[in-house]
Amino acid sequence: MRRIAAVFVRLPPSAALFLAVAGLAAARPAAAAPLVPIDAEQFRCLALNVYRESRSEPGAGQLAIAHLTLNRVDQGIFPDTICGVVHQGSEAGPGRCQFSWTCDPRVQREPRGRAWEEAVAFAKEALFNRQADPSNGALYVHNKSVRPLWAQKKRETARIGRHIFYR
Repeated sequence: MRRIAAVFVRLPPSAALFLAVAGLAAARPAAAAPLVPIDAEQFRCLALNVYRESRSEPGAGQLAIAHLTLNRVDQGIFPDTICGVVHQGSEAGPGRCQFSWTCDPRVQREPRGRAWEEAVAFAKEALFNRQADPSNGALYVHNKSVRPLWAQKKRETARIGRHIFYR
């Protein structure tokens, strides 16, 4: 995998992120949006979240998790960095993690193989905003096998694979 140098992306209100990585320019400029640094660590957090949360999901599900993560960064009610969003609550311990894998020491092994390559590709897709957000602006997600209480207070935006997305 290529190393990603520190770059800056614009976070427009639409939650679209644009990234200039390895000499590639954004598809279109996002004027009047604040600049937020995206470096190799931030990109890795996004790719890890896609990998850990959705690697067994269809492509749309992986892309939706990437977009959900970026949607949270853009909201102002969540941490303002990708790693901050991904690891939110993990400092408080199990049961407080926004993404369960961040509190599970069993899944901290180094990602590898085709699933990792796909997660990296979907993270890039979301950052470059090459495809529409299949989560439809979602900020919350859960597996279909659980019924969290908070879901009753949210509006469902999509069902993809084994996940239900909400705003």
